[in-house]
Amino acid sequence: MHSYIYLVTEKSNLLANSGKHVFLTNKNVNKIEAQKDLEKIYGEKIESIRVVNVPMKTRQAGKRTITRRNASKKLYVTFKSKDVKINS
Repeated sequence: MHSYIYLVTEKSNLLANSGKHVFLTNKNVNKIEAQKDLEKIYGEKIESIRVVNVPMKTRQAGKRTITRRNASKKLYVTFKSKDVKINS
């Protein structure tokens, strides 16, 4: 089982009102694994999943220091039931 972080942003809050929820996860997760894991975690059937790759981001924080943010995936999940309780 992989870890899923529920994203709380302005866009995700607007989507949550229409029944779509946004999760951030590892870059190695595919749709099938994500669907099985999220159905097991929340106990609800999933209607659809859209996946967006978030690339690695680098920036220079000095003359020689380079910091990196790891690559990940964003999952836009629509549950069949609109009243799913997400504990963030």
